[in-house]
Amino acid sequence: MKSLDFTVLGRPVTQGSLRAFKSPKTGQVVVTHDRAGELRSWRHDIATVARAARDQDGTGWNGVAIEPLCVWLTFEFTRPPSHLGARGDVLPSRARDLPGPDLDKLVRAALDGMTGTLYDDDKRVAQIITQKRYGTEDALHVRVARFPFMVPRVDRSEEHTSELQSHLISYAVFCLKKK
Repeated sequence: MKSLDFTVLGRPVTQGSLRAFKSPKTGQVVVTHDRAGELRSWRHDIATVARAARDQDGTGWNGVAIEPLCVWLTFEFTRPPSHLGARGDVLPSRARDLPGPDLDKLVRAALDGMTGTLYDDDKRVAQIITQKRYGTEDALHVRVARFPFMVPRVDRSEEHTSELQSHLISYAVFCLKKK
């Protein structure tokens, strides 16, 4: 299976901000996304484009993956007019500005949009490489591929060293093991 590449046109929508309230009719607590309608539509768009790319692809992508995957996500946003000068060039004071939405919330919506279409569960995603930037159009550019390697084996126990040897163990766990 080689990589599967596709682009979803439209302004990327975030997922993650929840709102809870008590229903006056039932008395039950209802939890909903702040932008539930937009989010549902965005995830549907992602699934539709991903399915079409998967079905038209000739690289061996066959159905829903059940193996570790690497996902590249590039979220592109058009610059607001306030960033542009009279001639359409980017103002120096705005050149380093980034688009506003939180990257982690954009990623969450994109991964959920591909669940059930490219993989059975987003827990299959072992690596995410992502960025957000200003571009020529509002869009999400996606590449999905088999995860190229597994985590390397650590030959020596951290308990038998006086310093942190492995990038696979957190500093907090290392400190606890030293005691």
